Amino acid sequence: KIHQPSDFSGDRLEASAFLNICRTYLRVNKDAYTDDEDKVIFVLSFMVGGTAAPWREAREEDAFTVVSGKEKGFGTFNDFVTEFKKAFEPLSPTSDAITKLKALKQTGLAED
Repeated sequence: KIHQPSDFSGDRLEASAFLNICRTYLRVNKDAYTDDEDKVIFVLSFMVGGTAAPWREAREEDAFTVVSGKEKGFGTFNDFVTEFKKAFEPLSPTSDAITKLKALKQTGLAED
């Protein structure tokens, strides 16, 4: 058994790690999450606060929209992952690296 993912607020610098831990958790628990809808709903359940909550709410609203007498549903997990990456992963790997470098701070003495 592994820990469930932490809540995701939409921080682009944490998006890839969040998605990876979700996918790992789903793989380990493949007997509990057997179809695409279960997987999508699982990931959405951790998207709270920040920019993630409105994005989740829009996906839920779309899934429950009735078209020709039938709900649209959540679609495939692969399509969800693609949408998630477009919405939350850094726009540019270069700018992501620069942002991470700017956040670095020395702790302790240089001699250490």
